[in-house]
Amino acid sequence: MRNIKSVYIEIFDLYNFHYETEKKKTAARKYIRTHLRECFPKYNWSDVKNWYKLSELDRYKFKFEVVRKYFMDRTEESRKKKTETDIAEESKEHHYEERKYISGQQEYLSILHKDFYDANASEEDKRRAYDDFCYYLIKYVPNVSAPTYEEWPDSPHRLYDYQQSAMDDALKQAANDNYGKPEPVTEAETDHYALLAIIKYLEEKNSIKVDIDGIRQCLIIKRSVASKNAEEMSESDNSINYLVATKKLENLDFITRVEKTGNS
Repeated sequence: MRNIKSVYIEIFDLYNFHYETEKKKTAARKYIRTHLRECFPKYNWSDVKNWYKLSELDRYKFKFEVVRKYFMDRTEESRKKKTETDIAEESKEHHYEERKYISGQQEYLSILHKDFYDANASEEDKRRAYDDFCYYLIKYVPNVSAPTYEEWPDSPHRLYDYQQSAMDDALKQAANDNYGKPEPVTEAETDHYALLAIIKYLEEKNSIKVDIDGIRQCLIIKRSVASKNAEEMSESDNSINYLVATKKLENLDFITRVEKTGNS
Protein backbone atom coordinates (compact mmCIF):
# COMPACT_ATOMS: atom_id res chain seq x y z
CA MET A 1 0.00 0.00 0.00
CA ARG A 2 1.30 3.46 -0.92
CA ASN A 3 2.08 5.95 1.78
CA ILE A 4 2.35 8.69 -0.83
CA LYS A 5 1.13 8.89 -4.41
CA SER A 6 3.47 9.08 -7.36
CA VAL A 7 3.44 12.35 -9.26
CA TYR A 8 1.55 10.60 -12.07
CA ILE A 9 -1.22 9.21 -9.88
CA GLU A 10 -1.49 12.48 -7.96
CA ILE A 11 -2.10 14.42 -11.18
CA PHE A 12 -4.29 11.73 -12.80
CA ASP A 13 -6.50 11.67 -9.71
CA LEU A 14 -6.76 15.46 -9.51
CA TYR A 15 -7.88 15.73 -13.14
CA ASN A 16 -10.08 12.62 -13.04
CA PHE A 17 -7.93 11.38 -15.91
CA HIS A 18 -8.93 7.96 -17.22
CA TYR A 19 -6.73 6.48 -19.93
CA GLU A 20 -8.55 4.07 -22.24
CA THR A 21 -5.32 2.72 -23.71
CA GLU A 22 -1.79 2.13 -22.49
CA LYS A 23 -0.60 4.47 -25.26
CA LYS A 24 -2.67 7.34 -23.80
CA LYS A 25 -1.31 6.66 -20.32
CA THR A 26 2.30 6.59 -21.61
CA ALA A 27 1.82 9.87 -23.49
CA ALA A 28 0.44 11.57 -20.37
CA ARG A 29 3.29 10.32 -18.22
CA LYS A 30 5.80 11.50 -20.83
CA TYR A 31 4.15 14.95 -20.89
CA ILE A 32 4.46 15.24 -17.11
CA ARG A 33 8.08 14.06 -17.11
CA THR A 34 9.07 16.44 -19.94
CA HIS A 35 7.63 19.45 -18.13
CA LEU A 36 9.17 18.42 -14.84
CA ARG A 37 12.56 18.50 -16.58
CA GLU A 38 11.82 21.92 -18.06
CA CYS A 39 10.57 23.45 -14.81
CA PHE A 40 13.02 21.77 -12.40
CA PRO A 41 16.14 20.83 -14.40
CA LYS A 42 18.37 20.23 -11.38
CA TYR A 43 16.54 16.98 -10.57
CA ASN A 44 16.81 13.61 -12.30
CA TRP A 45 13.24 12.93 -13.41
CA SER A 46 13.84 9.30 -14.28
CA ASP A 47 13.38 9.03 -10.51
CA VAL A 48 9.94 10.54 -9.91
CA LYS A 49 10.42 10.33 -6.14
CA ASN A 50 12.16 13.68 -6.59
CA TRP A 51 8.64 15.09 -6.83
CA TYR A 52 8.57 15.21 -3.03
CA LYS A 53 11.86 17.10 -2.90
CA LEU A 54 10.08 20.08 -4.42
CA SER A 55 8.47 22.66 -2.16
CA GLU A 56 4.72 22.39 -1.68
CA LEU A 57 4.26 25.64 -3.59
CA ASP A 58 6.22 24.30 -6.59
CA ARG A 59 4.16 21.09 -6.57
CA TYR A 60 0.87 23.00 -6.41
CA LYS A 61 1.94 25.35 -9.21
CA PHE A 62 2.94 22.41 -11.41
CA LYS A 63 -0.37 20.62 -10.78
CA PHE A 64 -2.70 23.60 -10.90
CA GLU A 65 -1.06 25.58 -13.71
CA VAL A 66 1.71 23.89 -15.71
CA VAL A 67 -0.16 20.71 -16.73
CA ARG A 68 -3.68 22.11 -16.43
CA LYS A 69 -4.45 22.76 -20.12
CA TYR A 70 -3.08 19.39 -21.25
CA PHE A 71 -5.27 17.41 -18.87
CA MET A 72 -8.36 19.62 -19.08
CA ASP A 73 -8.27 19.24 -22.88
CA ARG A 74 -8.33 15.46 -22.36
CA THR A 75 -10.98 15.40 -19.65
CA GLU A 76 -14.41 14.23 -20.76
CA GLU A 77 -17.04 16.97 -20.82
CA SER A 78 -19.12 15.11 -18.24
CA ARG A 79 -16.21 15.25 -15.77
CA LYS A 80 -14.89 18.77 -16.45
CA LYS A 81 -17.14 20.56 -13.96
CA LYS A 82 -16.22 18.14 -11.16
CA THR A 83 -12.54 18.46 -12.08
CA GLU A 84 -12.67 22.26 -11.92
CA THR A 85 -14.38 22.00 -8.53
CA ASP A 86 -11.78 19.52 -7.25
CA ILE A 87 -8.91 21.79 -8.35
CA ALA A 88 -10.54 24.85 -6.76
CA GLU A 89 -11.17 23.00 -3.49
CA GLU A 90 -7.64 21.61 -3.26
CA SER A 91 -6.20 25.02 -4.13
CA LYS A 92 -8.30 26.67 -1.42
CA GLU A 93 -7.54 23.96 1.14
CA HIS A 94 -3.79 24.48 0.74
CA HIS A 95 -4.02 28.30 0.47
CA TYR A 96 -2.33 28.10 -2.94
CA GLU A 97 -3.17 31.63 -4.12
CA GLU A 98 -2.08 33.07 -0.76
CA ARG A 99 1.18 31.11 -0.80
CA LYS A 100 1.88 32.19 -4.38
CA TYR A 101 1.27 35.82 -3.49
CA ILE A 102 3.54 35.61 -0.44
CA SER A 103 6.26 33.95 -2.51
CA GLY A 104 6.02 36.74 -5.07
CA GLN A 105 6.27 39.35 -2.32
CA GLN A 106 9.29 37.60 -0.85
CA GLU A 107 11.01 37.59 -4.24
CA TYR A 108 10.15 41.26 -4.78
CA LEU A 109 11.47 42.31 -1.35
CA SER A 110 14.60 40.20 -1.80
CA ILE A 111 15.38 41.86 -5.14
CA LEU A 112 14.54 45.29 -3.72
CA HIS A 113 17.13 44.92 -0.93
CA LYS A 114 19.77 43.07 -2.95
CA ASP A 115 23.20 44.67 -3.31
CA PHE A 116 23.89 44.08 -7.01
CA TYR A 117 27.43 45.45 -7.03
CA ASP A 118 30.42 43.35 -6.04
CA ALA A 119 33.72 45.25 -6.17
CA ASN A 120 35.68 41.97 -6.22
CA ALA A 121 33.79 40.44 -9.14
CA SER A 122 35.28 40.08 -12.60
CA GLU A 123 34.52 42.72 -15.22
CA GLU A 124 32.24 40.27 -17.02
CA ASP A 125 30.29 39.50 -13.85
CA LYS A 126 30.02 43.22 -13.02
CA ARG A 127 28.57 43.88 -16.47
CA ARG A 128 26.08 41.06 -16.00
CA ALA A 129 25.12 42.37 -12.55
CA TYR A 130 24.68 45.87 -13.95
CA ASP A 131 22.37 44.57 -16.68
CA ASP A 132 20.32 42.73 -14.04
CA PHE A 133 20.22 45.87 -11.91
CA CYS A 134 18.94 47.97 -14.84
CA TYR A 135 16.34 45.34 -15.76
CA TYR A 136 14.86 45.30 -12.25
CA LEU A 137 15.12 49.07 -11.86
CA ILE A 138 12.95 49.55 -14.95
CA LYS A 139 10.56 46.87 -13.69
CA TYR A 140 10.16 48.03 -10.09
CA VAL A 141 11.17 51.73 -10.08
CA PRO A 142 10.30 52.81 -13.63
CA ASN A 143 10.36 56.57 -13.04
CA VAL A 144 14.01 56.63 -11.99
CA SER A 145 16.91 56.85 -14.44
CA ALA A 146 19.67 54.29 -14.03
CA PRO A 147 23.25 55.47 -13.49
CA THR A 148 25.64 54.72 -16.31
CA TYR A 149 27.94 51.73 -15.91
CA GLU A 150 30.81 54.13 -15.15
CA GLU A 151 28.73 55.93 -12.49
CA TRP A 152 27.38 52.75 -10.94
CA PRO A 153 30.27 51.94 -8.51
CA ASP A 154 29.79 55.32 -6.79
CA SER A 155 25.96 55.18 -6.90
CA PRO A 156 23.55 53.24 -4.65
CA HIS A 157 23.57 49.52 -5.43
CA ARG A 158 20.12 48.58 -4.09
CA LEU A 159 16.81 49.22 -5.82
CA TYR A 160 15.36 50.05 -2.41
CA ASP A 161 17.54 53.18 -2.19
CA TYR A 162 16.29 54.43 -5.56
CA GLN A 163 12.70 53.67 -4.59
CA GLN A 164 13.02 55.60 -1.31
CA SER A 165 14.73 58.52 -3.04
CA ALA A 166 11.93 58.71 -5.60
CA MET A 167 9.31 58.66 -2.83
CA ASP A 168 11.12 61.41 -0.91
CA ASP A 169 11.33 63.56 -4.05
CA ALA A 170 7.63 63.05 -4.74
CA LEU A 171 6.71 64.02 -1.16
CA LYS A 172 8.90 67.13 -1.28
CA GLN A 173 7.40 68.15 -4.62
CA ALA A 174 3.89 67.64 -3.28
CA ALA A 175 4.72 69.70 -0.18
CA ASN A 176 6.10 72.55 -2.34
CA ASP A 177 3.10 72.44 -4.68
CA ASN A 178 0.64 72.63 -1.79
CA TYR A 179 2.49 75.14 0.41
CA GLY A 180 0.12 77.83 1.67
CA LYS A 181 -2.94 76.09 0.23
CA PRO A 182 -5.68 74.58 2.39
CA GLU A 183 -5.59 70.80 2.36
CA PRO A 184 -8.16 69.60 -0.19
CA VAL A 185 -11.10 67.44 0.85
CA THR A 186 -10.42 64.00 -0.58
CA GLU A 187 -12.92 61.64 -2.12
CA ALA A 188 -11.90 59.05 0.50
CA GLU A 189 -12.91 61.40 3.34
CA THR A 190 -16.25 62.15 1.71
CA ASP A 191 -16.89 58.44 1.13
CA HIS A 192 -15.95 57.68 4.75
CA TYR A 193 -18.63 59.94 6.20
CA ALA A 194 -21.20 58.92 3.59
CA LEU A 195 -20.66 55.28 4.55
CA LEU A 196 -20.93 56.07 8.27
CA ALA A 197 -24.27 57.75 7.60
CA ILE A 198 -25.52 54.74 5.60
CA ILE A 199 -24.35 52.30 8.27
CA LYS A 200 -26.05 54.32 11.00
CA TYR A 201 -29.33 54.42 9.06
CA LEU A 202 -29.34 50.68 8.27
CA GLU A 203 -28.40 49.64 11.79
CA GLU A 204 -31.15 51.87 13.23
CA LYS A 205 -33.60 50.13 10.92
CA ASN A 206 -32.34 46.74 12.22
CA SER A 207 -31.48 45.65 8.68
CA ILE A 208 -27.79 44.87 9.05
CA LYS A 209 -24.91 44.87 11.49
CA VAL A 210 -21.48 46.00 10.31
CA ASP A 211 -18.55 44.27 12.01
CA ILE A 212 -16.41 47.37 12.67
CA ASP A 213 -14.12 45.42 15.04
CA GLY A 214 -13.59 42.84 12.32
CA ILE A 215 -12.58 45.55 9.85
CA ARG A 216 -10.18 47.04 12.39
CA GLN A 217 -8.64 43.63 13.13
CA CYS A 218 -8.14 42.89 9.43
CA LEU A 219 -6.44 46.26 8.96
CA ILE A 220 -4.16 45.59 11.94
CA ILE A 221 -3.18 42.16 10.56
CA LYS A 222 -2.59 43.55 7.06
CA ARG A 223 -0.41 46.44 8.21
CA SER A 224 1.49 44.35 10.75
CA VAL A 225 2.51 41.63 8.28
CA ALA A 226 3.06 44.05 5.38
CA SER A 227 5.61 45.94 7.49
CA LYS A 228 7.92 42.93 7.74
CA ASN A 229 11.03 42.69 5.56
CA ALA A 230 12.02 39.90 3.20
CA GLU A 231 13.71 37.83 5.90
CA GLU A 232 10.68 38.02 8.18
CA MET A 233 8.16 37.17 5.49
CA SER A 234 7.44 33.44 5.34
CA GLU A 235 4.66 30.92 4.77
CA SER A 236 3.64 31.34 8.39
CA ASP A 237 0.15 31.54 9.83
CA ASN A 238 0.63 35.30 10.10
CA SER A 239 1.30 35.58 6.38
CA ILE A 240 -1.72 33.40 5.54
CA ASN A 241 -3.83 35.52 7.90
CA TYR A 242 -2.58 38.59 6.04
CA LEU A 243 -3.96 37.26 2.76
CA VAL A 244 -7.25 36.19 4.37
CA ALA A 245 -7.63 39.65 5.94
CA THR A 246 -6.81 41.31 2.61
CA LYS A 247 -9.47 39.26 0.83
CA LYS A 248 -12.07 40.13 3.47
CA LEU A 249 -11.26 43.81 3.04
CA GLU A 250 -11.44 43.56 -0.75
CA ASN A 251 -14.77 41.68 -0.61
CA LEU A 252 -16.15 43.91 2.20
CA ASP A 253 -17.04 40.72 4.04
CA PHE A 254 -18.21 42.37 7.27
CA ILE A 255 -21.99 42.50 6.93
CA THR A 256 -24.36 40.46 9.10
CA ARG A 257 -28.07 40.58 8.42
CA VAL A 258 -30.24 40.76 11.52
CA GLU A 259 -33.88 39.97 12.00
CA LYS A 260 -36.17 42.90 12.50
CA THR A 261 -37.87 42.99 15.88
CA GLY A 262 -41.11 44.67 16.81
CA ASN A 263 -43.08 46.88 14.48
CA SER A 264 -41.36 48.88 11.78
